[in-house]
Amino acid sequence: MQIADRVDFESLADYQEEICISIYMPTVQVGPETQENPIRLKNLLAEASERLRSADYGLAENKIDALLEPAKLLVDDHEFWAHQGQGLAIFLADDDYRTFKLPTAVSERVVINERYNLRPLLPLLSGNQTFYLLALSQGDLRVFKGDRYEIAEITPDEMPDSLSDALKWDDPEMHLDWHTKTQTPGSEAAPVRDAIFHGGGVEEQEKERILQYFHQVDRGMQQLLGDSEAPLLLAGVDYLPPIYREANEYPHLLEQGIEGSPKVQSAKELHEQAVATLRPVLDQEREEALADFQRLVGSDQTSTDLSEIVTAAHYGRVKVLFAAKDAQQRGSFDRQTGKVHLNGNESDGLASNDLIYLAALQTYLNSGKVYVTESDTVPGENDMAAILRY
Repeated sequence: MQIADRVDFESLADYQEEICISIYMPTVQVGPETQENPIRLKNLLAEASERLRSADYGLAENKIDALLEPAKLLVDDHEFWAHQGQGLAIFLADDDYRTFKLPTAVSERVVINERYNLRPLLPLLSGNQTFYLLALSQGDLRVFKGDRYEIAEITPDEMPDSLSDALKWDDPEMHLDWHTKTQTPGSEAAPVRDAIFHGGGVEEQEKERILQYFHQVDRGMQQLLGDSEAPLLLAGVDYLPPIYREANEYPHLLEQGIEGSPKVQSAKELHEQAVATLRPVLDQEREEALADFQRLVGSDQTSTDLSEIVTAAHYGRVKVLFAAKDAQQRGSFDRQTGKVHLNGNESDGLASNDLIYLAALQTYLNSGKVYVTESDTVPGENDMAAILRY
C-alpha cells in the first residue's frame, strides 16, 4: 500500500496505544541487491524485539511475538518484496498493522512510543503539489495523477480513449475517403498510428473531428477534476495540444507541455519529463510563501521562536511552517497548560518529544502548509519559522 493522501496520514496520526512501533527502511527495487530487503527488515525487527524486552518496556516474549508477528511474516513473503518503492514504512500496535511503500529512500529506524512517528513522511505530504497529465492521442488517450515522487494512471473507464470510440455513432458520410487511424503494414495485429494530414479541405475536416473528440474528453476531465486547482499538463505530438486547448474549459491548464508521442513512453518517462517541465510551478508555492514571510517580518504574523511556534501550531494558528529537515529540539508540550518545556524528559511528568516534528505535525493536521527543507533555506537560517494566521 502507498501513502495516498492526508486521510492515511491523519489516521496514523490519530492512532494511540500504550506501544506503537514505527519501522522505516530503504528498499532496493531491482537487481540482486533486492535480497538485502528482507535481511534488513529481519535486523530491524530484532532491534525492536530487544528494546521491547528491555527495562524500558519489560514485555514478555509472547507479547513481543504477538506484536511483531505480522511484520515477521513479510520476511519470507517473496511477492511482497517483488513490488517495492524506494522506502518502506511499517506500523505495528496491539490492534493495528499497516505497511506503506514510499517513493523516496528513508533512513533505517525503529521508534517506539505511544503514537506512531510520522516525521519521515512529512516531506512526502507537505509542500508537494499534485498535478495532472493528459497524454493526448487519437488512439490511446491516458490520464495521470502525479506529484514530485510518483505518478499513476487514473483514466476513467467512461472516458473516450480514442477518436473512433468517441465518434463511432457519427454519420458515416462525415468520414469521406480518409481515416483518422491507419494500420501499419504487416499483420492485422500491427500497432495503429496517427493519420498524417495532407492539407486542403480534408485537413480541416480532420481537425474538426479531433476537436469534436476533444470536447468529449474535456467533459470527462471536468467531471474528473471537479473544483481542483491542480495544474494540468498536456503531452502529445505537435498538432494535438493546440486543438485540445480550443476544447478545454479547465482553468488551470498550463502553457508548458511535453512534446512527442506519449504512446511510446512509459509512465516513468512521462513522470520524469513532467516533473522537469513543472519544476518552476511546483516550487512556486514555496517561493511565494517565502516572499510572504519576508514581507511580514517585524509584524506579529511571523515568528522564529520555537516555543511560540509549537504552541501556535497546537491551536491551529500556524498558516505556513518552514522546518529544517535534519534539526531536532528535544522537549515537551503540556496540552493542558499550553506551555513548552525545552529539553524535557519523563521526570517532568510530560511526554518527551521532538518539538520541531510536533510543530510540523500539528500544522499539517490543522490544514497549514509545511515545508521541510534544508536549514539554509529556512528564513533566517533558523530551525523553524512560521507565518501565523492571527
